Amino acid sequence: MLTSLSRRQRQLIDHVLDLKVHTPGQRLASVLLTLTTAEAGTAAIRLPMTKAALASQLGITPESMSRALSRLGQFGVACHGPDITIADIARLRRYCADTVAGT
Repeated sequence: MLTSLSRRQRQLIDHVLDLKVHTPGQRLASVLLTLTTAEAGTAAIRLPMTKAALASQLGITPESMSRALSRLGQFGVACHGPDITIADIARLRRYCADTVAGT
């Protein structure tokens, strides 16, 4: 039981650090990348939840999520309802790895 509690505490700490270190766009991009098994090239995915639910999971408002999705367009992400297309997975991964906010 203590091991389980410790693991959960570590997950929560990692989540808080992610919220503080990465921009909403980077957090959204990371989630999108987890929804595909492709390692390179392009990917087409469908969101498994509503955009409002995803925004809540990311700790942002639906409006901020909409702006983040628009900004991800410069990294090859296109959104049409629940369908997302990633034009260049490697480029999006590089964006996610950048811990300097706003770059």
